[in-house]
Amino acid sequence: MGEFDNGRYLGLEDKRILDEGDQHVVSNQATALANTSFLDMYISNPAGSGKLMYVKDDSASTGSCVIRVARNITINTAGTTPTIFPSSGSGQGTPQANVEYGGSYTINGESFSFSLPGGEKGKGGIATDLITQFRLNPGDDIYIRVTNQSGGTANTSVSVVWVELSQ
Repeated sequence: MGEFDNGRYLGLEDKRILDEGDQHVVSNQATALANTSFLDMYISNPAGSGKLMYVKDDSASTGSCVIRVARNITINTAGTTPTIFPSSGSGQGTPQANVEYGGSYTINGESFSFSLPGGEKGKGGIATDLITQFRLNPGDDIYIRVTNQSGGTANTSVSVVWVELSQ
C-alpha cells in the first residue's frame, strides 16, 4: 500500500514519486482464459538494489475473478521474463526489479484474496486501487494471481505498474 508522510498519503498517484522515480509497466494477458484458470505475476526488489519500489496491481477481467496477493515467495521453477515497458520518470534507467510469470511458486508469508465482479475493466471501484498498492523495500517481493471465476471464458490480464526511487 501507499504510506503516510506527515499525514499525507503517498502512493503511485503522488506527483513527487512519479516525478522523481522511474516508472515501468508489465502485463501478462490471455484472451478466453478458461474458467478456474489463472494468470500470475511475481515481482521482487532485489536486496542491495538501493531502490524503493511502489507497486500497483492493475489487473482486469471481463468476467468475475478472484485476485490473490501474497508476499515472501519461493520460486520453485522460474517463469517467463516479460518485456518491461518504461513509462515515465526522470531517469528511465534499467529497472532493478525482477519480474516473471508462469513459474511455480510457494507462498511462505501473508496473503489475501478478494473478488472482482468483472466487466469492461474488471474493477470494483477505487477501493480496489487502494488495496493493491504496495511498497517494496530491497529484499521484498510480491505475487499476484488472477483466477477466472466467471463460469465461462474471460479476457483477463495481470498488469503491474511500479516506480523505482533511489533510497
